Parts: sequence; structure tokens; C-alpha cells
Amino acid sequence: MKPGDGDPVPLLPEEGESPRSRFERWARDLRRAGGFEPGLPNVREGTAGSPEQGSEIEFLLEIRDGLIARARYRYRGGPWTGAACAYYAEWLEGRSARSDIVPPGCAVAGFLGYPRVRYDEALLVEDAIIHALGNEDRSGRRERGGS
Repeated sequence: MKPGDGDPVPLLPEEGESPRSRFERWARDLRRAGGFEPGLPNVREGTAGSPEQGSEIEFLLEIRDGLIARARYRYRGGPWTGAACAYYAEWLEGRSARSDIVPPGCAVAGFLGYPRVRYDEALLVEDAIIHALGNEDRSGRRERGGS
């Protein structure tokens, strides 16, 4: 297990960084947005949300040797949803493919400076990740060492 796998606030703020600047940084980060190449083995997919909820999230996790090698996401929603997706995607890479280490959505929302009325968007992202970790990969096989 990596140090910090279970930390409630997974990344520490940089010196002088405000919650607003953390939110803006992650809301603009689209490096991991999108999917994987078709047919890639050991990819687990999880979804959460609906049009009625205002956000739909799909999280894709490439699992190798019990670790999350790469994380990608697609979403429909506002910048609050996008910021949580981007943050989680970076945080997950290189960590154990276990649902018990995924930081709670409320901790991520607080870290990113969300207003309380937006916490549900981070909770939906957390749900999509937990769903992906519990699913079989696209080939119908579970990767050993996962959740």
C-alpha cells in the first residue's frame, strides 16, 4: 500500500493555495477525460448519476497487478462534476484497486472548496469509482488483486 492510501484528504494543498484556486485548477484539468482504446483488457467501468440528477459520470479504470494503472472519465454536468472527476482520476493512478481507500466524496468536495449544495456532485463521482472497482473488466474477467 502506498503511503497516504487511506488519507481523508488525499493531496495536501500547496503553500498559499486557496480552495477556490484548487477548484479552478481541477475544473480546467482535462488530461484524463475521455476513454481508452477499444479492446483494451483489464478495464473496469462504473457509472453514476442521471439527467434528472444533473450529472452523469462514467469512470474507467485500467487495473494491472491489483493497481490502478490509468483512470479515465466521461461526464455530463457542470464544472463541479468535472473538477471532482479530474481530481479523483489523478489521485487514483498508481494506487491499490480497492474501494476502501477511495476518499469520500464529501472530503474531496471540502478539499476543492465546493459549496455545500454541490457536494452531491463529488459523491456521484465517488459512486462511479466504487461501481467500477466492483465490476468485472470488459472481457468478463476480474483482475486478481482488485476489490
